[in-house]
Amino acid sequence: MQRTKIQDVAALAGVSVSTVSRVVNNSDYPVTAEKRDRVRKAVRELNFSPSQVARNLRTNKSKLIALVVADIANPYFAGIARAMDEFLFHEGYGLIISSTDESPDREKGILNRLRDQDVDAIVISSSGQNISLLELLHKEGFPVMLLDRNIEELHMPFIGSDNVRECCILTQYLIDKGHRSILFLAGSLDSTTGKERLQGYRKALLKNRIEYDDSLVLHGNFMRDETYRLSVDFFDNRSDRATAVVSSNNLMSEGFLEAAFDRKIRIPQQYSLVSFGSIDNQRLITPILTCYRQNLEMIGKLTAQMTLQMINESSGNADVPQNLVINDVFVEGKSVGTI
Repeated sequence: MQRTKIQDVAALAGVSVSTVSRVVNNSDYPVTAEKRDRVRKAVRELNFSPSQVARNLRTNKSKLIALVVADIANPYFAGIARAMDEFLFHEGYGLIISSTDESPDREKGILNRLRDQDVDAIVISSSGQNISLLELLHKEGFPVMLLDRNIEELHMPFIGSDNVRECCILTQYLIDKGHRSILFLAGSLDSTTGKERLQGYRKALLKNRIEYDDSLVLHGNFMRDETYRLSVDFFDNRSDRATAVVSSNNLMSEGFLEAAFDRKIRIPQQYSLVSFGSIDNQRLITPILTCYRQNLEMIGKLTAQMTLQMINESSGNADVPQNLVINDVFVEGKSVGTI
């Protein structure tokens, strides 16, 4: 759906563009009551947002793209942002970055502010709790692309990992090493990423006829500090319940490792660990982590390319971009022991 233009409102109301602008902005410039009524009726019929006026009065693109991520402190999102910014700079575009800190309310506030700003497209790693607002942005003509976390009902372009398959492989790797009691560090289950990685873990258990135990799932919500707290509690009270751990992201892996260090738990002698996503300076950490490593530079570049395609498509100059699932690289480190 193309963005409704101020010219469309003017044509339907039978008035000039400047008259629409004056009515919508409540200008002191005199406009007859009859014209005001016609403009307001046209605004309602076309679902035209007052925040669109400034954008639609412009004849050129802003050359600005908004990137909304769950946690900019996460090296995963920081790396993607850096790669996007580098690519877009050479294409003559700027990048605006906002972090929701995994808060749906903060995400909602950011998206509402972006409606009033002159950006050409929005790339978002969404909490999944603001679907109606994302739909509204799309209807208003904002090209929206989903990063890392897909929302299938929105039918918007998406780029991210094959979460189910790769988390299943990580879990299977532990099972093949003889582990049967496997702790799972779960991300936010409000997001598709969190749900799909838990699904991959459960799929591997089912395949090997291992009963799923909800008490072996710690809900760290993709956060380092929360995972640290839960892991310390687990070590102090239930450490004999598991021999291995699957972590849903790099930050939770760091939280678990920090808790293990504080409780003098040895990896992999006492606990084996695999991670969805590598951690910073992995080569300097002992033992080297077995993980799926995501190519952040490639993901950032492809995200930027697809976003520019979306902008061109909205102008009728390119095909609609397709969803892109990235195959991450399995790295066999030294963090898993054999039973």
